[in-house]
Amino acid sequence: MSPDRHLDQAREIHASSVVADLHADSFLCVRATGKDILRRHKPPILWNPLKLHVDLPRLREGGVSLQVFGLPAVRALGRDFNAQMESQVRLAEAAVERADGALVVVHSPEEAVAAQQAGSVGLAFGLEGCHSLNGDIKEQLAALQARGLALVGLVHLKANRYAASTSGRKPKAAGLTDLGHEVISACNELGLVVDLAHAHRTSFFEAVAQSQAPVMVSHAGCAAVSSHHRNLDDEQLKALAAAGGVMGIIFHPWYLKRFGLLGSLGAVAAHVEHAVRVMGADHVAYGSDFDGYIWAPRGLPDVAALPRLTAELLRRGLREDQVRRIVGENVLRCWGEVLKDAGS
Repeated sequence: MSPDRHLDQAREIHASSVVADLHADSFLCVRATGKDILRRHKPPILWNPLKLHVDLPRLREGGVSLQVFGLPAVRALGRDFNAQMESQVRLAEAAVERADGALVVVHSPEEAVAAQQAGSVGLAFGLEGCHSLNGDIKEQLAALQARGLALVGLVHLKANRYAASTSGRKPKAAGLTDLGHEVISACNELGLVVDLAHAHRTSFFEAVAQSQAPVMVSHAGCAAVSSHHRNLDDEQLKALAAAGGVMGIIFHPWYLKRFGLLGSLGAVAAHVEHAVRVMGADHVAYGSDFDGYIWAPRGLPDVAALPRLTAELLRRGLREDQVRRIVGENVLRCWGEVLKDAGS
């Protein structure tokens, strides 16, 4: 008998399912360091933004077949946010071209399933803040969607012309602006997922109320487990579930445990468990934030280790059908519903 039947079961789940991670900022690191995401790299030790948590060999080793790559643009790298975003898309496109089918852009759940069945890793993009947009909102979102954009985050580390961020504890205006409402309408029409990671609590509820399709929170934790300002309280979790949405559980130790410096795989599992208790297993996913200038929790040094987290969920008593939903089926379901509702 295997010394760890749960890990064996987790690896089988990863091998036979679309396993999705809703957020990794790997192409920001690739842009900054010039590293080749198609080659295997050693994981960082603690905080080291010059290393990578994610690359193609380790995605395949971890059984991840759908990776949503964030497209952040930060002031520390210059004020041309659109150019920062565009450079990351081009780096990803160049990697896909060189990967000879091992890494492919996917535009729908059906394409993600086809990629997994072909033994490829599917790549989609998540815009991390609409401050990167330049020009007509709907026109640019449609152009990015054609290149693989699936999730649209309204805001990132600071308030912008679209919404307030959780980083602004007392923003002048906590809700959505007119442009923010315009983005949500455009996403609904195009079949893009509205991503409320980083959105201020007031912005969150306004967006959930407005959106005619389910929304996601790509990477966050549960405030009831750890009171970090980026984490969602139970009222938010219930509203997200009632709207048919999905939350990706973040791996960054700061969010997992108050005053946590190292964190642990078990802390990630505790946030998953709480989210399942409040929302049900149909509304929870993985949203690592790997390569987002974070350090990884103990036991999860990189994406190759992801089956360990799945094994921990099984060890804690979640059923296999619940775990399969969490590792990927929920993302596919929600994304599919957003596409189906497009234009309605």
